[in-house]
Amino acid sequence: MIKQLVAATVALGTFTFSGAYAADLPLPMKAPPPPPPVWTWTGCYGGIEGGGAIGNDRPVANTGAGAGRTITTITPRGGLVGGTVGCNYQFARFVVIGIEDDISWNGVQGTSADLAPFATTFSHSVRGSWLDTLRGRVGIATWDNTLVYATAGAAFAAIQDSVVGPGVGTSVTNTVTGWTAGGGVEWMPFPNWSLKVEYLFVQFPTTSDPFNTALPAGTFVGANTRLSEQIIRAGINWHFNWWTPVATRF
Repeated sequence: MIKQLVAATVALGTFTFSGAYAADLPLPMKAPPPPPPVWTWTGCYGGIEGGGAIGNDRPVANTGAGAGRTITTITPRGGLVGGTVGCNYQFARFVVIGIEDDISWNGVQGTSADLAPFATTFSHSVRGSWLDTLRGRVGIATWDNTLVYATAGAAFAAIQDSVVGPGVGTSVTNTVTGWTAGGGVEWMPFPNWSLKVEYLFVQFPTTSDPFNTALPAGTFVGANTRLSEQIIRAGINWHFNWWTPVATRF
């Protein structure tokens, strides 16, 4: 009887200790969910863009008695549309650098009558054909999916200058290289897609148009012209390897 009582007491103690020990053990933990992909601007992209432009062109006589005087002032206007390619690299939490090139059909054009003492029956015109800008970009990524940037670089274009008078007319087309600068905002509402709005100022160099060599002497005078454009446009881009992690992001 005593042996049975001792055995029961030992069994009860063992069961109590085992239960207390088990209560102290940590419960099994579920594996944490994988981290969300890092949102980065690093990668290359292509897209389309379009908008409008207003310019300023002031032909100045470079031959004849009126040399050095303003012939007229032209304010060309028009639209543009084209394609864009570029690449970005986000090397810090907020800083993004990149390079971008775009080429557009340029519909900017305008005409203005010549001013006295030049023949007021004549007029000068300017017309764009195509515009290409190759620019660097530096931006700040705010709220991860919004990029505010400044941009500057080179601009290339074909520009036609014309003179028209009673029964006569002539034109010269120049391919010119100038510079451009501006800024914009780009926003990614969805993975791989971004929308942007930007402003560019474009300045082309002075070109010399020898109109007086095309027709009888005295009909036209040669002109120096210098076109500038202010452009506002919007675009949409498709980004490749959009979700590539950036090791220096955090």
